[in-house]
Amino acid sequence: MTTVPDAGLTLTGPHDTLDSALDACHSEIAEIAPPLLDACTEQTDDLLADLFEDREGTPGAGLTDEEDRTALREYIATQLSESWFPELNGRGSELGLNWTAFKTAVQRYTECLYLRAFDAYGIATEAFTTIERCRTKAERLFDDIETRLQRDQPDTMTESEDPLQSLFEDAAECVTDAKHRLADAKTAVRRVHAYYAIGEAYQTEFEFEPTDFSYVALTDDPDWFLQDLRHQRDRLDTRVDWLQTDFTNLQQR
Repeated sequence: MTTVPDAGLTLTGPHDTLDSALDACHSEIAEIAPPLLDACTEQTDDLLADLFEDREGTPGAGLTDEEDRTALREYIATQLSESWFPELNGRGSELGLNWTAFKTAVQRYTECLYLRAFDAYGIATEAFTTIERCRTKAERLFDDIETRLQRDQPDTMTESEDPLQSLFEDAAECVTDAKHRLADAKTAVRRVHAYYAIGEAYQTEFEFEPTDFSYVALTDDPDWFLQDLRHQRDRLDTRVDWLQTDFTNLQQR
């Protein structure tokens, strides 16, 4: 069995034990059958490409609501059960693995999938936090700019004040940073959903017990965590739009 990191894993961090957990999973698979790790990883990457490139209109790719999440989960489960799991079983036979060794290797890979989902969750929430900081700083700069613009001579300043142009440049940087981080967050949210759905499909197909992955905290209440990610993404998407609108209005003053 893979050794659970001594420090444990939590949704709020630290995440420094994640790499060691993944390394342990990879090492155990490599001891049994390295080709299985390569084959499973390749198949997962292909499914992720479907989602991010929206090949042939992947069901639920937009992840706008719970219906989308269900559609994506069902799509992934169908793709794996119809075109991958039979092939995976065949590869295990070709490698001469007995059922115990084969199932152990697949269980370790399933654990990798949940860990990847967990990692993406951390990336998304860290991006959300950064966006909030950008928003707070930008709004403070907007207030300073507004105050300066209301003066009879907005270009004048006291010794303790930054030039108006500098304020605009700093505000523009905050808005740009928020938009870039929002793009990162959106990508991470989709990765969380995809990795979790793939892991779920493996767990169901090979009848692994949920307790096998209990130290990955996302398994405590995945529906709530996945829904909360989408809500945070949508809320910050709106707020970043507001930031851009407010900044554009200031520029036009």
